[in-house]
Amino acid sequence: MIKELDLIALSTDLPAYGLKQEDRGTVVHVYKDGAAYEVEFIKEGKTVAVTTLKPAQVRPYHPNPKVPTPSHRASSPKTTPPSTPPKKLTPGLKLVLQELIRRQRPYYLPEGSPIRGLDNQHWILFNKHRDADSLFKRLANFLRFGDKQSQYKFLRIDFQTATITEYIPRPNYDLPSRTLIRTAKLSTIEEFLQKVSTTKESALQANSFLGITGKRRPSTSGSR
Repeated sequence: MIKELDLIALSTDLPAYGLKQEDRGTVVHVYKDGAAYEVEFIKEGKTVAVTTLKPAQVRPYHPNPKVPTPSHRASSPKTTPPSTPPKKLTPGLKLVLQELIRRQRPYYLPEGSPIRGLDNQHWILFNKHRDADSLFKRLANFLRFGDKQSQYKFLRIDFQTATITEYIPRPNYDLPSRTLIRTAKLSTIEEFLQKVSTTKESALQANSFLGITGKRRPSTSGSR
């Protein structure tokens, strides 16, 4: 039975959206008794279609019978609503996000705006710049290493613990859709991703989620 957040493959072409049989999407809503499915399709990190499909038009997707996709594992956790309403970012925290994006250039560029998920986790998806391979090659030759860089990169910003976690997609797995990142628990999202590193961010440590406020300079005027 197909459930919300399951991966599906098309059983037929959808010319209106430029989609073909076997193209994959994420189920974002199941109508009553499985009468139809609302499906989001992602290509190169961008949503290309969100459409309603009949059961005959889709089938469950398994990239490898030996390694089922996370959404089809029996133990896959279900999404739950956030325990507290999301907090708004202060101008200072927005500057922190902008600084994280700046650090990834010129090799990676952001795909869309940051995504706010459950428990006030914020995500940024990066796509490798079209000229990045030549830049990486020159850098690798200079530093004498040969690691190939992933096409996509995710940063998860946890303002409460002041940490930045970097991920790359798991081999043979689709990218998690923006809808899944917004609505799924961290454990579900991480089944699609491979963790690279987790670091403390001094700017977040200093200012936390209570907000970054401008520090007033000491008054230079003498007492009267």
